Amino acid sequence: MAYYINGTNPRNSEFVSTQLFRVNSCYAIDEGREETRHEPGLLIRRPEGRRDYQLLYIWRGQGKYLLSGRERLLPAGTVILYAPGVPQIYSYRPEYRCQVGWIHFTGTLAEPLLQRSGLMDAPVAQVGELPEINRLLLRIVRELQRQETQYEDQVTAYFIELV
Repeated sequence: MAYYINGTNPRNSEFVSTQLFRVNSCYAIDEGREETRHEPGLLIRRPEGRRDYQLLYIWRGQGKYLLSGRERLLPAGTVILYAPGVPQIYSYRPEYRCQVGWIHFTGTLAEPLLQRSGLMDAPVAQVGELPEINRLLLRIVRELQRQETQYEDQVTAYFIELV
């Protein structure tokens, strides 16, 4: 089972914000649940990219990504960053046994944080299989679902920790 949050418009989560930080959508694997895999032939094809950023983390298995014109099969423990306007073309097949968490985000804090982390210069990084990355994504989703007092600040803090 996984948790998913979509922005305020259920038909389109692609949004650019002048706020400090805003999550447009987020997906995290619930570690305590049965394994989830993508259906056969799942292909994400956004040749023009999106207007926001997307950060993906391959939690288990592998996924096939088209990056800089080259198709790459990336293993568990890989982080991929798509900046606004960068083509997003990737796929998951059952034999890849892929479990991936992701977050679409925007805001004035996003680019400076990504610059400091080095992800803007190297948008694919092998960081290893780190359960804390998925846990932070799950915490972000739960804060967005509950929307308790100052939840936006907590989401921003979790994102800073994630990056």
